[in-house]
Amino acid sequence: MNTSVQSLAGKLRLNGIYQGSGKRIEQAIAANLHPSEFLKLILEDEDLYRRNARAAAITKRAKFRTQCDLENWDQTRPRGITKSKLKDLATASFYNRKENLIILGPTGVGKTHLAIALGRILCQKEITVSFSSVNILFEQL
Repeated sequence: MNTSVQSLAGKLRLNGIYQGSGKRIEQAIAANLHPSEFLKLILEDEDLYRRNARAAAITKRAKFRTQCDLENWDQTRPRGITKSKLKDLATASFYNRKENLIILGPTGVGKTHLAIALGRILCQKEITVSFSSVNILFEQL
Protein backbone atom coordinates (compact mmCIF):
# COMPACT_ATOMS: atom_id res chain seq x y z
CA MET A 1 0.00 0.00 0.00
CA ASN A 2 2.85 2.34 0.85
CA THR A 3 4.43 1.97 -2.60
CA SER A 4 1.13 2.69 -4.34
CA VAL A 5 0.66 5.85 -2.23
CA GLN A 6 4.22 6.94 -2.98
CA SER A 7 3.94 6.26 -6.70
CA LEU A 8 0.64 8.15 -6.95
CA ALA A 9 2.03 11.06 -4.91
CA GLY A 10 5.09 11.15 -7.18
CA LYS A 11 2.90 11.04 -10.28
CA LEU A 12 0.85 13.97 -8.94
CA ARG A 13 4.04 15.84 -7.95
CA LEU A 14 3.11 15.85 -4.28
CA ASN A 15 6.70 15.62 -3.16
CA GLY A 16 6.05 16.29 0.52
CA ILE A 17 3.58 13.41 0.65
CA TYR A 18 5.90 11.28 -1.47
CA GLN A 19 8.78 11.75 0.97
CA GLY A 20 6.80 11.39 4.18
CA SER A 21 4.11 8.84 3.35
CA GLY A 22 6.03 5.81 4.60
CA LYS A 23 6.67 7.37 8.00
CA ARG A 24 3.14 8.73 8.24
CA ILE A 25 1.53 5.40 7.34
CA GLU A 26 3.55 3.68 10.07
CA GLN A 27 2.56 6.39 12.56
CA ALA A 28 -1.11 6.10 11.62
CA ILE A 29 -1.10 2.34 12.12
CA ALA A 30 0.85 2.51 15.40
CA ALA A 31 -1.31 5.30 16.86
CA ASN A 32 -4.57 4.02 15.35
CA LEU A 33 -5.23 7.45 13.83
CA HIS A 34 -8.57 8.42 12.40
CA PRO A 35 -8.38 8.80 8.60
CA SER A 36 -9.01 12.54 8.85
CA GLU A 37 -6.06 12.90 11.27
CA PHE A 38 -3.85 10.92 8.89
CA LEU A 39 -4.97 13.05 5.95
CA LYS A 40 -4.24 16.21 7.93
CA LEU A 41 -0.71 14.98 8.71
CA ILE A 42 0.19 14.14 5.13
CA LEU A 43 -1.29 17.43 3.87
CA GLU A 44 0.78 19.29 6.48
CA ASP A 45 3.86 17.44 5.17
CA GLU A 46 3.06 18.63 1.65
CA ASP A 47 2.46 22.20 2.82
CA LEU A 48 5.76 22.25 4.72
CA TYR A 49 7.63 20.83 1.74
CA ARG A 50 6.20 23.50 -0.57
CA ARG A 51 6.88 26.36 1.86
CA ASN A 52 10.47 25.18 2.29
CA ALA A 53 10.90 24.88 -1.47
CA ARG A 54 9.57 28.43 -2.01
CA ALA A 55 11.82 29.79 0.74
CA ALA A 56 14.84 28.03 -0.79
CA ALA A 57 14.05 29.49 -4.21
CA ILE A 58 13.64 33.00 -2.79
CA THR A 59 16.92 32.63 -0.87
CA LYS A 60 18.72 31.53 -4.02
CA ARG A 61 17.36 34.49 -6.01
CA ALA A 62 18.47 36.90 -3.24
CA LYS A 63 22.12 36.17 -4.19
CA PHE A 64 23.57 36.34 -0.70
CA ARG A 65 27.38 36.22 -0.68
CA THR A 66 27.54 33.87 2.29
CA GLN A 67 25.27 32.03 4.68
CA CYS A 68 24.96 34.14 7.83
CA ASP A 69 22.52 33.65 10.68
CA LEU A 70 21.78 35.65 13.80
CA GLU A 71 22.71 32.58 15.85
CA ASN A 72 26.30 33.06 14.64
CA TRP A 73 26.31 36.77 15.52
CA ASP A 74 29.08 37.42 18.05
CA GLN A 75 27.38 39.40 20.81
CA THR A 76 30.52 39.62 22.94
CA ARG A 77 31.94 42.36 20.72
CA PRO A 78 30.56 45.87 21.17
CA ARG A 79 28.71 46.68 17.93
CA GLY A 80 26.32 49.39 19.03
CA ILE A 81 23.24 47.18 18.89
CA THR A 82 21.43 45.93 21.98
CA LYS A 83 20.21 42.38 22.48
CA SER A 84 16.61 43.61 22.62
CA LYS A 85 17.01 45.46 19.30
CA LEU A 86 18.57 42.35 17.77
CA LYS A 87 15.62 40.25 18.95
CA ASP A 88 13.22 42.83 17.50
CA LEU A 89 15.04 42.71 14.15
CA ALA A 90 14.93 38.91 14.20
CA THR A 91 11.13 39.00 14.25
CA ALA A 92 11.18 41.12 11.06
CA SER A 93 8.73 43.52 12.68
CA PHE A 94 10.30 46.37 10.69
CA TYR A 95 8.99 44.68 7.54
CA ASN A 96 5.52 44.22 8.99
CA ARG A 97 5.45 47.90 9.97
CA LYS A 98 6.58 48.77 6.41
CA GLU A 99 9.72 50.48 7.70
CA ASN A 100 13.01 50.77 5.88
CA LEU A 101 16.13 49.41 7.51
CA ILE A 102 19.50 51.03 6.93
CA ILE A 103 22.51 49.39 8.54
CA LEU A 104 25.39 51.79 9.13
CA GLY A 105 28.72 51.47 10.89
CA PRO A 106 32.47 51.35 10.47
CA THR A 107 34.29 48.59 8.65
CA GLY A 108 34.32 45.21 10.34
CA VAL A 109 31.40 45.57 12.75
CA GLY A 110 29.22 43.00 10.97
CA LYS A 111 26.89 45.07 8.78
CA THR A 112 26.97 42.50 5.98
CA HIS A 113 26.51 39.60 8.39
CA LEU A 114 23.49 41.30 9.93
CA ALA A 115 22.00 42.22 6.55
CA ILE A 116 22.34 38.68 5.21
CA ALA A 117 20.98 37.14 8.41
CA LEU A 118 17.93 39.41 8.34
CA GLY A 119 17.47 38.78 4.63
CA ARG A 120 17.50 35.04 5.22
CA ILE A 121 14.86 35.44 7.95
CA LEU A 122 12.64 37.28 5.45
CA CYS A 123 13.25 34.59 2.83
CA GLN A 124 12.07 31.93 5.31
CA LYS A 125 8.86 33.97 5.63
CA GLU A 126 8.59 33.78 1.81
CA ILE A 127 9.33 37.49 1.38
CA THR A 128 11.36 38.36 -1.71
CA VAL A 129 14.77 39.82 -0.93
CA SER A 130 17.59 41.10 -3.09
CA PHE A 131 21.07 41.43 -1.61
CA SER A 132 23.56 43.90 -3.00
CA SER A 133 26.62 45.61 -1.63
CA VAL A 134 26.62 49.41 -1.64
CA ASN A 135 29.29 49.50 -4.37
CA ILE A 136 27.24 47.33 -6.72
CA LEU A 137 24.04 49.17 -5.81
CA PHE A 138 25.58 52.52 -6.74
CA GLU A 139 26.87 51.07 -10.02
CA GLN A 140 23.38 49.82 -10.84
CA LEU A 141 21.82 53.17 -9.96
